[in-house]
Amino acid sequence: MNSVLTYLISVFIGALSLGAPATSLPDEALGVVYITSVKTGSLPFLHGIKGEGNYLTTNEQGELCRVEPVILVAGGFNGEHIRFGQGDPITLTIYNPTVSTRLKQGKKTVSADYNVSVNPTAHQDIYIEQGLTLAEGFVLHPRKAWSSWFGFQPSQPNCDTATLDN
Repeated sequence: MNSVLTYLISVFIGALSLGAPATSLPDEALGVVYITSVKTGSLPFLHGIKGEGNYLTTNEQGELCRVEPVILVAGGFNGEHIRFGQGDPITLTIYNPTVSTRLKQGKKTVSADYNVSVNPTAHQDIYIEQGLTLAEGFVLHPRKAWSSWFGFQPSQPNCDTATLDN
């Protein structure tokens, strides 16, 4: 019963935080990835996550904007139980200019290619603020395998100006 109550409280608090759109970026950050629609699945020793959200950043004019959608897939060998369902939101702060550009262009970005940290004071390219561990590798803007068979090139996403009601 206690774990159910704790879960319900965390879902409620998470929903409250999603309702308040960010109006600025953290110091020195180039952007923040917010993955709010998260599905998760676990088997013994395996864990997988798929989610969708957006990238809050600035455009060429320096205005705050959002790139949508940003798809994330993640996984690791840290599953403990057989379980499927909704996952917690994921927040990644981006400090590397190459990562930021790739996200704006809708290009696949693999965590193994960059310095990822869960320590906010460490020098990193990507800071995991919440929702993932270092044991879980992730890909932003993954490509479906079949699309490469047919030469499909997805269109570049827009960075639409962010307003308080976005």
